[in-house]
Amino acid sequence: GLDIVTVLDRADPRDAFVSGRYASLSDLPPGAVVGTSSLRRQAQIKHVRPDLEISHVRGNVETRLRKLEEGNYDAILVACAGLERLGLGARITDRIPVDTSLPAVGQAIVGIECKTDAQELVGLLKGIEDPASRQAIDAERAFAARLEGSCESPIAGHAVIRGSSLHLQGLVAAADGSECLADEISGPPDRGPSMGADLADRLLARGAGPLQATGKSPGAGRRCQVSASGGRSARACRRLWAAASVCPLRSNMRPSAATTVASSGARVLARRSASRARSFSPRPS
Repeated sequence: GLDIVTVLDRADPRDAFVSGRYASLSDLPPGAVVGTSSLRRQAQIKHVRPDLEISHVRGNVETRLRKLEEGNYDAILVACAGLERLGLGARITDRIPVDTSLPAVGQAIVGIECKTDAQELVGLLKGIEDPASRQAIDAERAFAARLEGSCESPIAGHAVIRGSSLHLQGLVAAADGSECLADEISGPPDRGPSMGADLADRLLARGAGPLQATGKSPGAGRRCQVSASGGRSARACRRLWAAASVCPLRSNMRPSAATTVASSGARVLARRSASRARSFSPRPS
């Protein structure tokens, strides 16, 4: 079978505010147009700034930046990690605090998936794993799995290691920002998956199930179901570095669309020595 055998050191998990005219989210005037394709970002921004207009934005990162420059939006929201990995970190106007916009599950973590019976390759990949990122993503994915969430759900989950404790925050919101359920939990890092499930159960008991079911992509008019056999998953794989996220799909789907590294990249890694593997970065496919 396939599994995410390694996760790399997490980059900046925050959302990026990008604008040529305004310094931050709080500086936007009422009625300003903010571009995003994320239900999670839409819901949280509308919760704190219901006076803003959220508009759907499509295309790769360069296309979105061009649309911003052409005046289609007053600002756009993307992942800090995605911009930085594309060499566009200078375009970040402001880094939105996590207490304003809680990151997506796995945001800024790159995971490498391969066949579990390829023992030599698995051994090489384990040598570049970041233990703290693994503990964080295991907790976050367990949270999303219990909620039966996907990349298109208005949910957020973010874990950090503080000393000897793992702290996990979770959120489920209405797409229009009218309601937002949030909670948090702390405990030993090795209990991350069970903590993630427990946190999800708390939110489900408060009505998170019906709340996330109301989610609709901005401008799309319907929820998007990601299927392992569909073309959308394949396209998500090719956008690995722009997405820069571990996507918590359901257990009957592939473990991750957004973090599946192309098999050619894994083969290159397999041919390298263990010492060189530690500095390996897969090229975007």
